[in-house]
Amino acid sequence: MLFNKKLPLIIDIDAGIEVWNAPIWYAKVVIAKDSSSANIVHVTADLYVGSDKVAYNFRGLKSDWRRYTYDLKGSRMADGQLLVDEGKWTGHSRSEHPDYVRVRPSQPIIRASFNEKIDPKMVDLILQGEKDVTP
Repeated sequence: MLFNKKLPLIIDIDAGIEVWNAPIWYAKVVIAKDSSSANIVHVTADLYVGSDKVAYNFRGLKSDWRRYTYDLKGSRMADGQLLVDEGKWTGHSRSEHPDYVRVRPSQPIIRASFNEKIDPKMVDLILQGEKDVTP
């Protein structure tokens, strides 16, 4: 359902306590049935994200990707779809997985900083390429 609606997703690409949000601009998800149980599927998700490994003045998209694998377990509904009850990370993804993947909020985000000297309006001007940005 989620991919059919083509909703924009945001992922925390860091497996640690730090939060490094990145937009997912493309996803390739392969779901394979388990050979011994009809109630388990194996998922491989290749997620393509915008990289943060760019120069401070870079404009555009530098792409990076992450592969995650996990198993989903549940019960089959009358139409054959799997109603998922639980899941678990597998392989390398057990230790390197996102804390969350979420749909981009539909409401405007109120931006702020713990640094009181950073003005979001000034940041917007810089990002729009304004040459003369003075406080």
